[in-house]
Amino acid sequence: MTKRTYHKSSISRQVHGCAIDSSSSPGTLETMQGLRFEPSPSWVLHLDAIDARVLAWVASRRSDLLVGAMHVITRSGDAATVVGALLCALLLRPGRTAALVAVSTVVGLALFSAAKRVCRRGRPKVFALLPAPDRFSMPSGHATSAWAIGVSVSVLLPTLAPIALAWALAVSISRVVLGVHYPFDVLVGALLGSSAAFIVLALA
Repeated sequence: MTKRTYHKSSISRQVHGCAIDSSSSPGTLETMQGLRFEPSPSWVLHLDAIDARVLAWVASRRSDLLVGAMHVITRSGDAATVVGALLCALLLRPGRTAALVAVSTVVGLALFSAAKRVCRRGRPKVFALLPAPDRFSMPSGHATSAWAIGVSVSVLLPTLAPIALAWALAVSISRVVLGVHYPFDVLVGALLGSSAAFIVLALA
């Protein structure tokens, strides 16, 4: 079993879609297109630094076995997989439970889409082992849909709660291990997905 290691100097930090270049002047941030923005608040930079360090720590401890397992797990949270599973549930077991899980997921993804347009945080690139589905990182769509499904299934079918929540957690972790999201991206996604499920169930 081998570990994938990376040198600290290869770490590139990004804040809200802006790449931070140590050679740039301290008063400005530059995007990939060369546009200039005012610097982000210090707490945002501090949060980004923590996120980058955690991601680098995770990447330095990846093994081939772990990466292989994470590839399989993350595919279970892909949009095509989730949509297919929800359609099968609605067709094979139509009823209140399947409908509420589907609605929770749709609401969660609506919140995710709105939040992604507001945050516009750039993807991590140095440690990515998968092609990113889009250019923005926060929140994680995989985490959002996984937790919307996991929480709604857990409430509606308590006996399946351990499996549903473990799956949601595993999908979230896989996005960080594979380097396509920062840890805070999946945390925000988990909060959005869980909130969507609780809102839908409370109104049902």
